[in-house]
Amino acid sequence: GATADEKEKALNVYLTEKHTDVRQAGLKDPTNIKIDEVLTLYTIERVPAYADPDKTKSRIRFLKAFWSGKMLSDVTGKTCREYARTRPGQAARRELEDLRAAITYHRREGLHDRIVSVVLPEKSPRRERWLTRKEAAHLSLTTWRHRSAPAGNGAVTRSRQHVARFMVVARYMGSRASVIAAASIEPKRPATGPWIDLETGMFYGAGVGERETTKRKQKTPVPFELLGHLRRWRKNGQRYAVEWHGKPVQSIKKG
Repeated sequence: GATADEKEKALNVYLTEKHTDVRQAGLKDPTNIKIDEVLTLYTIERVPAYADPDKTKSRIRFLKAFWSGKMLSDVTGKTCREYARTRPGQAARRELEDLRAAITYHRREGLHDRIVSVVLPEKSPRRERWLTRKEAAHLSLTTWRHRSAPAGNGAVTRSRQHVARFMVVARYMGSRASVIAAASIEPKRPATGPWIDLETGMFYGAGVGERETTKRKQKTPVPFELLGHLRRWRKNGQRYAVEWHGKPVQSIKKG
């Protein structure tokens, strides 16, 4: 039988064809438009231009699992709340924001003629408890000293030191995890990706000529204490603020 990817591609082709038929037929009433078609159009025409299209596509899969078979007119406060109950924490809010964006794009393209409102769950309460300086230092030191289970040859390694470095950089900079993990500390600024200039002490959230995204990437001075750590790491051969076996860490979630 067909694989999941093949089925997904076939469904996208089918929905794209159906979407074209709807354009030609001029059926703009939300009661005649499937949400599958709205999400597929958005995935094909808008998502590829995003900074991280794979994450958006992943969220859209959750949307399709619930909304598949429903019409655009079925998007109401009641159905949005039902969707929110199927997803954890703030995931539902972020995914419904994608649904809202897809519906807005569909309407701006002139493909439906009424405003369809997506009702979002309330935002999570603001964080009130923060780590103290002592707690943060203890957490970083414990992570740095962590020893992994013996490998096949009986050797014990400290396999969490990159996580400790991430904690140090994140505490001083407050940048998004993906920016911290990819930040280069090489002498020359890269064409793409964030860079820390160890000579001037400036942090550039984007590379030379890199396309700006909706989440503006910061340009800011690096605190003197952190700059000292980074210069020492660079002297010891490190090329990125957070790296694993000489390469930038793609994600810190597992660590």
